[in-house]
Amino acid sequence: MTEYDTEQSNLEQRMSELETATERISNKAVQIDKFVRLVKKYRDFEEMTSPMLNDFIEKVVIHEAEGGRTKDRTQQVDIYFNFIGNFVLPLSEDEVEALQSEEALQSEEARRAEEIAERKRKSSKKYT
Repeated sequence: MTEYDTEQSNLEQRMSELETATERISNKAVQIDKFVRLVKKYRDFEEMTSPMLNDFIEKVVIHEAEGGRTKDRTQQVDIYFNFIGNFVLPLSEDEVEALQSEEALQSEEARRAEEIAERKRKSSKKYT
């Protein structure tokens, strides 16, 4: 009987979790529909106006800059849209290739640094 009660309470808890998840998904679908209607409303425009920006953008988060006052300075800016939240554009093929080549260079540099460190260890063993 206790096993039955435990199973019953676990199933009720799971059912509650699933209902909450279902409600969240349906709310998200409603939000997406609202965003699509907003996009259709401003489909053909000549000039971006302040009311248009206010309709589309919920908030803008500007993060602290990195890289000091050099040419390599970067700063992340997140734009949160009404109804859909933070939208991140997928990387283009060129950006993906650049990231992959950068990672390859970093791994090559790490391998070279490890080789140099290994040579130093060997040479220090010889002298001791």
